[in-house]
Amino acid sequence: MSVDDAVAHERVVEDDVVAVLGGLTALFRDHGNRENRRRAHIKFLVDEWGPAKLRRVLQEEYVDFELHTAGTELREEYSCNAGVPDDPGYADHVGVHRQRDGNFYVGLNVLVGRVGAAETIELADIAEQYGSGEVRLTQRQNLLLTDVPEENLDALNDEPLLERYSPDPHPFQRGSIACTGTEFCSPSIVETKNRQVRFSRWLVENVALLDDVENFTSTSRTGPLPARNPR
Repeated sequence: MSVDDAVAHERVVEDDVVAVLGGLTALFRDHGNRENRRRAHIKFLVDEWGPAKLRRVLQEEYVDFELHTAGTELREEYSCNAGVPDDPGYADHVGVHRQRDGNFYVGLNVLVGRVGAAETIELADIAEQYGSGEVRLTQRQNLLLTDVPEENLDALNDEPLLERYSPDPHPFQRGSIACTGTEFCSPSIVETKNRQVRFSRWLVENVALLDDVENFTSTSRTGPLPARNPR
């Protein structure tokens, strides 16, 4: 349960997880909207009651042990991507960053989060050649090549594939996101991924550079992609 400020932040120990989930299920059964299918979600009950009342009713009526708070509020120290940097800048892991062990990880921008099969194999070979062979994924569907020694950075950056998946992308493409679209999402109305690629390329070629830009394309009938803070 964590959606912006409309959430009660709780810490549940492993032995109590089943009981708390059972209590929440029963609470929603008894108090949630069971008549309107579109509103038959606990998030609407949280919005109606507020986190304090939800917690109080859960504690008083549905669990027989004390609920503990999660502790210190840390949300302001994080963006949707990672920890907010001390200096102004992006927090999406794209670029070259030093690891604690002295090596580097290189974050590659993946436009709309799609990589072809042949390119995936090539990325695996590059990761093995210049780093530890490990490739990680970020919440923004970008790629991280980890454990790259400093002496390998220049050669890695010269790889032709990094022209497409760049560690230093244009701002119009660095923050470019599209929902799944009609290919894999039934509420969607049209195809989105290729449209967003064409749109971002058009922006690069035709629009003056702006700072801190993010492009979102969503065609879902259930609502748009949520706004995100690029920092």
